Amino acid sequence: MNNLFKKTLLILLFLVIGSFLCFAEKIPLLKKNLGNFEQKSLKSDFGGEWETATDKANNGTSIASTSFVEGIDPAKKAISVNYELKAGYQYRYIMFKINFPKVLDFSKYNSISFWLKGSGHRLKFHVGTEVVKDYDYHSYNIAKTTTDWTEYKIPLSVFVQEGWGSTKEFEMKKVFMIEFQTGSMKEGEKGWFAIGEIKLSSEKIYEQQMASDNALDSLVLISSNEDGFVDSAGGFWEVSDDKVNYGSSTAKLSFGKREDRQTVKMEYELGPLYKYRYAMARLAFVNPINLTRYKSVSFFLRGNEKKLKFHIGTQNVEDYDYYGYVIRSTSSDWKEYKFPLKLLRQEGWGKKVLFDLKKVKVIQFQTGSMLPGEKGWFEIDNLTLSADELTDTNKSALLSSK
Repeated sequence: MNNLFKKTLLILLFLVIGSFLCFAEKIPLLKKNLGNFEQKSLKSDFGGEWETATDKANNGTSIASTSFVEGIDPAKKAISVNYELKAGYQYRYIMFKINFPKVLDFSKYNSISFWLKGSGHRLKFHVGTEVVKDYDYHSYNIAKTTTDWTEYKIPLSVFVQEGWGSTKEFEMKKVFMIEFQTGSMKEGEKGWFAIGEIKLSSEKIYEQQMASDNALDSLVLISSNEDGFVDSAGGFWEVSDDKVNYGSSTAKLSFGKREDRQTVKMEYELGPLYKYRYAMARLAFVNPINLTRYKSVSFFLRGNEKKLKFHIGTQNVEDYDYYGYVIRSTSSDWKEYKFPLKLLRQEGWGKKVLFDLKKVKVIQFQTGSMLPGEKGWFEIDNLTLSADELTDTNKSALLSSK
């Protein structure tokens, strides 16, 4: 009788587990359209209507307009946003956004997906929650759009604040707005981006999968023109020197030339007033940028045989002891440097922190000396971050002459 009871319990247990598995297989994915552009509509399944917004609220004069265009499927439509960043506000921007008629609960969803193409500029995708009062919304950065349609599938778990405002939890039960935003400090920049099939889904996208699906293979961080030093990820090349430490060193940037490419060149003279004299050419991002998808860096370099440090400055380093790589002596001939980002180290005189590539605020080349009057120059070309994994086992492969 006891054995019969045990067998009966086992049979019932198998039946319950089997029923549960069958039911689990039939659970459909939750999906909602955040934009129904395919039907030439600006409305979402949650209500609200997509619209453009500009820096007019900050006394800017930038403009933006929308039009329906052919989508991935020629039978369906997508929305295109054309814009021009104008004078009036230093941090020029335009947005394509939707404000929902009531606060939404996104906690039952795991990811957002959409199709995107554009004119090659940086784009930020923001999710606005009620707990953020200073506009530092949780966001995902798209470093550079391409002219071909690309599908993005982004787990909500990777959205982070840019860091210039008050730190808040990503409260997905209190979503009131989503938006695509682009901007620049460069007056007159024109561009466009097109979006289709924006969907909110319960599908789980893992970061490893997202990186392979969405990431650009490389990100070129030097591009220049007659109007100034502008990079492809929303930052600006500039010089910095020891005047902030009451020094008297000087530096200037100019355009150089390598084959048919423009380069960034810095000339400097180290003054006598600060003991640890220095000058640097740096790429300062208007807002911190997420570079976690990249594994290595490469660039071409030449100079007048002086020591140079390559730094990546992250927001969690507050005392300037950034992670870096030391080039002991530049060469008058062009040389290509390639090394994995995992080789970068802090110098050790500051507080030790993790190398947090989620919030990079500056990339720089720094020279310095304790000898006053030192003059020098260096020139950089094709500074590129890559998703390729380089190994540091073969040191000779990390440096090649060109």
